[in-house]
Amino acid sequence: MATSPAGLIVLENRAPLPAGTLVELSFIHVQEAPPEADITLPASPRDWPALQEALALQPQTPPAMAVHLAKPESVGGVAAFLVAALKLNQPEKMLGDELASKLRASGQESLISRVAAEVQQAGQSFVRENAPAQEWRTLALPVLPDGQLARLAVHLRAERDPEAPSVASPIKHLVVEVELSRLGPLLLDGYIRPRRFDVMLRSQRRLPRTLRDELRLAYRDALQALGWQGGLEFQTAAELWLGTAEPA
Repeated sequence: MATSPAGLIVLENRAPLPAGTLVELSFIHVQEAPPEADITLPASPRDWPALQEALALQPQTPPAMAVHLAKPESVGGVAAFLVAALKLNQPEKMLGDELASKLRASGQESLISRVAAEVQQAGQSFVRENAPAQEWRTLALPVLPDGQLARLAVHLRAERDPEAPSVASPIKHLVVEVELSRLGPLLLDGYIRPRRFDVMLRSQRRLPRTLRDELRLAYRDALQALGWQGGLEFQTAAELWLGTAEPA
């Protein structure tokens, strides 16, 4: 492993090299990356404290979305539910009528208001009309990876293509933040071009080689099924993490 002006270089060799072996590296061509714009991500709810409190008070009456929360494959449906509630300006709908009624009956109006405020913060920028395309649009979703509500945040904005900076037509920059108990914080950083989606999966811990191979294969198969192209690559280092603004 070595550091260089081009970044971190890792030489993967199955057979250990004898002590004192001389390894020579030559750079044939190094392309300098264009200066990056501000990529600090907006803040979003992290632990959903009000929603967790509502669930604890009425454990037998889950919120309207709870049937989907424990299923990662249902994230799309949860996102659609949340966006619909926000567009109707009824963020409290996330609780569902039954849970909201029980909370009101037990004098928990303020808790309902706090849940609504959490939901509003989770997707206000995502559903805001006439927002500049260059601004981040953020949608945070509650997920249940280990029985506790956690955060999955989706960020989207239009940018100039870093591979073709002279082209005026913008592309979409998609970033997904999620934290898993076994793998830790993960950040999917991708660019959406016409029928092409390239993604960099950033992790603060190095993922096992077998897992990386499985993810690459699954990603390739998913794109081929859609008739799209693209690739999945991996980066591991805290300094490669995109910044997140502090909550107000």
